[in-house]
Amino acid sequence: MNFYIIALFNPCVVGKEDSKKLRLIKHPIRKRIIELLGQRENMSFTELKNETNLPVGTLYYHLDVLKGYVLQDEERRYFLSKEGRKLYELVNSYSNTGKDFGRTVFIPSWFFPILERDTLVSIVCFLTVSVLGGIMSYWSGKVLIILHYGVSIFSSIVDATLFPISIISYITYTIILGKLLSSRQVGLGGKLAASIIFAPMIIPLLAQLALNNIPENIFIVLHLSLTIIVQVTSTILGAAYLSSIYGMKFERSLLLQVLFYIISTIVFSFLQVIHLVKEI
Repeated sequence: MNFYIIALFNPCVVGKEDSKKLRLIKHPIRKRIIELLGQRENMSFTELKNETNLPVGTLYYHLDVLKGYVLQDEERRYFLSKEGRKLYELVNSYSNTGKDFGRTVFIPSWFFPILERDTLVSIVCFLTVSVLGGIMSYWSGKVLIILHYGVSIFSSIVDATLFPISIISYITYTIILGKLLSSRQVGLGGKLAASIIFAPMIIPLLAQLALNNIPENIFIVLHLSLTIIVQVTSTILGAAYLSSIYGMKFERSLLLQVLFYIISTIVFSFLQVIHLVKEI
């Protein structure tokens, strides 16, 4: 998701080599490292860590990705190689045109990394989305089963827990993917940032309360339309999250997000078969 727009959607504007370099620094953290070293000539690992506010493992990962562009001198201070200087000049040249290459089509690429770097904010986001979703489920009488809405046979108290359980299931899914498909070390902040994917899922629950008095046939159409919109939005957000936090290509991130939707559909269908939940 955080590919630079000019390189991804309009490759003819830049040469193949420039496009390759832009893709290399598609992650805002790597872009920041290049900018810092370009501006300051050389920096120690501690200085880089303080400036980027990253965990040690995460910073080492990005420096390893930039190998060949970022080198170390005899004092183990980092500096840009000749190719690294070209990369810095390339970033500068596009920045000077006024184009925002750190912004993606659907969401700014810096959004999830900010949450990753601030664990407290990520915890607050996780708790806020979980509690709001749980409360809305309790009041509306409808539940979220991973990515699908239904009516359960459980008590209202149990229904209220299904929203945070859905979030936790997604976080678990991304952690497993991270272990299998990404070498990046993701801290607690990055893992909990996944809760933002479920923020749009609160909207149909609010609509359930707001539209409760309209004719049933109209309500069904409106609810179905709104559900489709928020599911698509959550899918796009999920792909952006995987791409930003785990450094995956957006195409792969989108595919993995669709896979999660398929898994959630299978789980929901199974619960329907055993009569634990029914579709709205």
